Amino acid sequence: MNFVALIFFVLCSLVGCSFSESQELPAPTPKQQHSGCYSKSSGSTPACWTEADWKVFCERVQCKELSQSPSIGDNMKKGFYWIITSEQDNDGNSVWVPALSEGTYEYHGKLFIHRSKDYKYCSNRWKVSHVDSGACMAARRTLKEARRIAKEAKDFALWNNKSYGELTEAIKDPANEEEVNQIKAIALL
Repeated sequence: MNFVALIFFVLCSLVGCSFSESQELPAPTPKQQHSGCYSKSSGSTPACWTEADWKVFCERVQCKELSQSPSIGDNMKKGFYWIITSEQDNDGNSVWVPALSEGTYEYHGKLFIHRSKDYKYCSNRWKVSHVDSGACMAARRTLKEARRIAKEAKDFALWNNKSYGELTEAIKDPANEEEVNQIKAIALL
């Protein structure tokens, strides 16, 4: 008798499941169409985020900046900032993409110094980067060295370029060679 009831229950469950409506997944955005956005680990990258993801992110970052980000000195802050990182696309080509990073940072005009929270206890992991493009100009420096570099290099016209592509083209332009050499000299001192 129990066996018959079990069979009846299984059959009813199967029939009930076959009549339920299937839920369609939302169509992926053009950025989400690459295969990396279908895994949980890759789905957390900003390129894979939906408008709802961005809204939640912005709400949380705002809360963190207001309530949980004590300053470390006059201008030093803790929180999120954008940098440029190298990744490989589906064809194996290296591409430069913006990446959100969390750590400590300080602005110096069009440049900023920063250190990832993962290197909190490493005194020589400070970087100097361009604010608009996220491009790094000096890495593996002490805080004192990074501040000196940023203060001495912040007023160059080269930093008026907005994107990473514009900045790299300006660096390659022979008309900017003298300025590029001055910036290199500052970074190598």
